[in-house]
Amino acid sequence: YYKLDITSPEEFKGIPILFQWEKEPLTVEYDLQVNDTNYFEDDQDLIIFRTITTPEFLAGYEEKLSRYYIQNGTYYWRYRVKHETIGYKPWSDVMQFTVNFPETR
Repeated sequence: YYKLDITSPEEFKGIPILFQWEKEPLTVEYDLQVNDTNYFEDDQDLIIFRTITTPEFLAGYEEKLSRYYIQNGTYYWRYRVKHETIGYKPWSDVMQFTVNFPETR
């Protein structure tokens, strides 16, 4: 699989892709959003919106994140933490990655 972390923009050429970030203490869950723009306000338009219990998510063919759905280009993602005592923390900075599927003949 291809691994994305929060350190820098990256490029991937296939699926599945692992979204990963640093674990925070006392976290109940995380929300992950992926989109083809850096606009995340309408949940219906998101490519992925998942609530998970670990600081990583392996996106594969069951998501809309497949070569049949997305095209070569830049995509954006962010996450937020639901803390045990204070609730939701603000969303992370928006990060990006580039899709560059090899040409098929």
